[in-house]
This record gives sequence, structure tokens and C-alpha cells, in this order.
Amino acid sequence: MGLCKGNLGNLMQHWVLCEILDELSRDSQTHLLFACSHSMAPWSVPQPVDYAQDQSSRTRSRRPFDAARQAMIRQPRSLFEYAWQSLSSRDGLPYPSSALFTWQVWSNQLSMLLCEANDSVAAEIEAWFGLPETTERLQRHQLHDDDWRTGITNDAITSFESDVIVAEFDPMRFEHHGIDECSRDDRAVMYPEDLDVVIDAFDGIEKPIVLQISSYSANNNNPHRIVEPAITNRLSGAGFTLHGRVEADGNMISLVYVRDVSLWPTAQTLGDRFAAWRAGS
Repeated sequence: MGLCKGNLGNLMQHWVLCEILDELSRDSQTHLLFACSHSMAPWSVPQPVDYAQDQSSRTRSRRPFDAARQAMIRQPRSLFEYAWQSLSSRDGLPYPSSALFTWQVWSNQLSMLLCEANDSVAAEIEAWFGLPETTERLQRHQLHDDDWRTGITNDAITSFESDVIVAEFDPMRFEHHGIDECSRDDRAVMYPEDLDVVIDAFDGIEKPIVLQISSYSANNNNPHRIVEPAITNRLSGAGFTLHGRVEADGNMISLVYVRDVSLWPTAQTLGDRFAAWRAGS
């Protein structure tokens, strides 16, 4: 079984994903292709933290996750919580991956293109893909057990039949600095030129597309006020519009970009809903 952060970032990432899927399902879309850059094991347990160390960043970020688990036990209030509850034991563990949330929430035809560079995690995904109930549920599935940059390509995407595409990108952080200011050694980070890989992957595809790009750290001078326009400006040239924005805290942000589809009245709608959900947890 895999390990997950078990933090506010997980809540943000999957709450947003469930909201995307819910809105798309209302738009009479029948066959979804779900693509994911960092797929996680189907189920994971949170990394250990020392609860006695109240001031550590890891412990501070774990507390909202635990609070959300307890609130879900008392009374789930969102599609995300209902899906989480259905996929896990009563206490919300082990924690499901994006693929599992998509499996649970999307009720129509479904295909998946999952990328995972970690060998042991990829083996767990492959085992889940091999289950009879998985093969019966999915129209088609593909695991790319390597870097997402070589897995989420135009050839791979167009090889799938679908009516709509949701692609989730969740690097550790988005790094806006150029190659002369920041090395490219950490492949868990998304760099500006990686957005060209994303653009190329969806070039010429004429169907509704939703991109969810999340960043979980503002380290190395990557605050939201710099990261968001850096991503938006690059994607706008390929016809993508910023359609949703959720800030979990000063480090974590999830951005939703759309092409040929609309989900919410304004780009702020999603962030307001998330804030209201958190206030009730």
C-alpha cells in the first residue's frame, strides 16, 4: 500500500476533482478520458507525523486532513466526502487516489491514462487495473510507468475514444524560474517548458478539455501571485481559460483551465465553494 501526504493538499486536490466531474456529468458528457501525471497508489495511508510537534509544517497540514475525516464520519456534506466514504473504511483510511475518486464519481463510460514513475506504486496501479471489476468498468486503460512528460502525449491522448478529457497535473510545485536560475534535476516539479508538453498533448483535439494543475509549495520564491499568471499566460495561447482557482493556504493552490466547455459562473465560484466547505469541516 502506498503513502500519501494526508494533508490539506490532498483535500484540495480531490475536492476540486470531484467538483469538476460533477459539473461535467451534468453536461450530458458520456465518455470521459481521465489522464493523471502523478497517479499515486489506488489506496494509501498518510505518512507518519509527530503530533507532539505542533509547530512543524507537516503536522500543521495534517490537522485539517484529520478534521475532515472526523467531519465526514459525523455527516458528509459534499460529493468529495460521499465518494471518500464509499471508497474507504468508516474513518476515511486508506485514502483513495484520483483514479479511484474518478471511478466512484463518474457514472458514465470511463477510460484512464495514468502515469507513475515510482516502480512499487506503478505495480499497485497495474494490480488494480488487472482486477475483473476494473477491466469491466473501464472502456480502456493504460499505465505509463515512467515520467508523465513521455506518457501524456498527443499520440497517447488521441489513441483513446472519448467525448471529454480531464487531465490532472499535480507536481510538488510549479517552478517559474528559467533554467539559468533553477536546475531541472527534480522531475517531481513542473517547469515553464513543461506547459509546452501539456499544450502539445492536446493540440488539435476538438472536444471539451479540463486541466487541473495543482502546486503544493511556494518554495524558491514561487508564490501564487507569480505562479498563477505564469501558467495562465502560457496556456491561454493554446485556447485554455482559467476557470477555477482554489487556494488552500499560502503554499497550496489548484487551478482549473478549460477549453470548449464551461463549468461555473465565474472563476471565483469554485474558490468560494471550497472556502465554505472548509468552514464547515
